[in-house]
Amino acid sequence: MTSSEPEYDSISAQYSAVKKTQVGNIIEYYTVYKYILPSLLDDSGLLTGKRVLDLGCGEGRHTRQLKALCCDYILGVDQSSKMIDLAREAERLDPKGIEYLVGDVKQLPPPEQPFDLVTAFFLFPHAQTRTELLDMARTVYSQLGENKQLIGVTADFKLDPPEFNLRKYGLMKSIKASVDKGSIPDGTEHTTHTLSQARKLDDDNNQHLSIIEYPYLSELDLVEAHDAYIEQFLVDTKTCLSNGICLTVDYQALYRVTQQFTRNTTQLNCIKIRCLGLNDICQIPKYVKEYFPHTKIL
Repeated sequence: MTSSEPEYDSISAQYSAVKKTQVGNIIEYYTVYKYILPSLLDDSGLLTGKRVLDLGCGEGRHTRQLKALCCDYILGVDQSSKMIDLAREAERLDPKGIEYLVGDVKQLPPPEQPFDLVTAFFLFPHAQTRTELLDMARTVYSQLGENKQLIGVTADFKLDPPEFNLRKYGLMKSIKASVDKGSIPDGTEHTTHTLSQARKLDDDNNQHLSIIEYPYLSELDLVEAHDAYIEQFLVDTKTCLSNGICLTVDYQALYRVTQQFTRNTTQLNCIKIRCLGLNDICQIPKYVKEYFPHTKIL
């Protein structure tokens, strides 16, 4: 991140938690790791032998994903010391050989050895002026080896207002400018609103969720989906989903939307779930099996 350090230092923990739940993460993953990155991988689908620089790395989410592709060296850089603290703590708990640096992306010195790949996830929108954006571009150029690649992901704010509303995914975006003429002034502030995951779920509060029918669906992956989206599919399973569906979901999200696996509404409606894969859990609690008595827990 390249906005002022105090801003991101003060929200680092909350920002990290929110990024784990946004649907945008799934879109980013598909776009980068399934569509763009494969052309840079070796025959084994890895970054073996490559040096990677992750600019604006935040708490290191993408840095860790890139390291999992077996690059020889990776460095994550962020201006927020608190974000880097989170990244280093994750590295301490699960060492992967990642280095992190607190630094202004616009002022990084050239490396002793050039990088084969530079990534910049939502870095460039933080440039307040064209001069700052050019400084970022110069940094990228100075870090890369000859004919090496940059992968940059940014947001498109030239959208109709309804497209900003991702409320069911727990996210809304807004800008303080009109886009009627198809351009946005330099330095225009954009705001991301995240919706609370900790809302009370009662048996009768699902009327606002639209009914979607998927008669031929056999697998459903809701990892990192927002709670409201998970709840919609669980409640609609009985009437809208085909028999024998295999569901993959985050354990903590499932724990919340089922009210600690005590919510009768979803339990009764989940009879069509053939198998259930739980993310981020090593040992399956007994009460999960009791809540899904006819489901194979993976």
